[in-house]
Amino acid sequence: MTGEQLAGTPPRLGGNRSFVALWCGQGVSQVGTQISLVALPLVAVITLGSGPFEVAAVAAAEYLPSLLFGLVAGALVDTMDQRRVMIVTDLLRAAVLLVLPVAYVADVLSIMLLCTVAFLLGLFTLFFDLAYQSALPRLVEREQLRAANGRLETTRSASTAAGPPLGSALVQTLGAPLAVVADAVSYLVSSLLILRVRLRPRTHAVTPRTVSGLRGDLVAGLRQVRRDPRQRAIIAVAATSNAATVMVVSLLPLWLINQLGLPAWSLGLVLSCGAVGGVVAGFGISRLPQEITPKRAIGFGLVIAGGTSVLVPLAAGPAAVRLAMVGVAEAVGMACITVIAATCMSWRQQVTPERLLAKVISVARTVNFGVLPLTTLAGGALASAIGIRPVLFLASALVLAAPLWMVGVPADERMRDEKESIT
Repeated sequence: MTGEQLAGTPPRLGGNRSFVALWCGQGVSQVGTQISLVALPLVAVITLGSGPFEVAAVAAAEYLPSLLFGLVAGALVDTMDQRRVMIVTDLLRAAVLLVLPVAYVADVLSIMLLCTVAFLLGLFTLFFDLAYQSALPRLVEREQLRAANGRLETTRSASTAAGPPLGSALVQTLGAPLAVVADAVSYLVSSLLILRVRLRPRTHAVTPRTVSGLRGDLVAGLRQVRRDPRQRAIIAVAATSNAATVMVVSLLPLWLINQLGLPAWSLGLVLSCGAVGGVVAGFGISRLPQEITPKRAIGFGLVIAGGTSVLVPLAAGPAAVRLAMVGVAEAVGMACITVIAATCMSWRQQVTPERLLAKVISVARTVNFGVLPLTTLAGGALASAIGIRPVLFLASALVLAAPLWMVGVPADERMRDEKESIT
């Protein structure tokens, strides 16, 4: 860090080389992930000629590990070297993706193999995410967590703008199976950057776990969520807002093209508006006054996002006005989601004892990923029964109602006894 610095003042995030290495690695791999988000379904559709059920199966396979192994993964990550977990899972993700072009060249590519690759990719991503989210408090100071999570959320938002167009171009140029090579390379680059990461020592001793010990760890994570109303509120808020978001995202193409009569390219423009909103919010979150507590930031964000999202089902008038209304709703909504996501993660990292953090994150991830396939199907069924517009209003109502989960939740006091042994 350049210039004079007061004693005891933590260095700026930009001067924290370990955080910068993790941040850059995440940026590269997130763009690659977005490329695969486009390429994997197109492998099923274009290369294998699959129908809707097979394409949905590929998407479901990637979510399945979080539902099946989320709790166990959190307990395991707490007993491992988190830096090593990130490096190894990056290398494994690269290796798994490279199976697809090899199988394509060897003419043995199948929908079962594609689902297997998606499943393994989801499994390794689960371990990577748990490791980096649990390690972040050992990279930055407590008061920097909100800013650090904001920058990581910014990277995710920016990748949604850059990745899909790049993925589409690669698919058009190389073909879907070969396009995933770019994602594999991104994971290799990420692993090299994470080699530069240095974590502070743990504040608690780590010992290998037996089966009974892992069972105790699972119970500890669930008990930690049960005993702290803030943990329950964070999970409930995220699950509710995720449910509303996937309803809108799954119906947005039909709404824009079939109901509003807009051209196909309007979907990409709307999603880009959302990405821009997320990037702006990610960089701005560190500028939020310290007086704005996590509880208030989450509550205000949900109210603004829910109120603005009403513009989507209300869109009317000339085509340009309809497109502008949906674009504004997407931009503001993604900006709020970025602030909410970063604040929720920072709050969880601040109030959870280090030895329990990965376990608590795994509980949250299991719940939050669990709502995705269920609410997607529910939203589609409701839209078929009552129409798309009422479902979009319902999604807005869910977001507006989400702050109710935080009624009566204490805002900032520390855990009752963070040093208490929980087994």
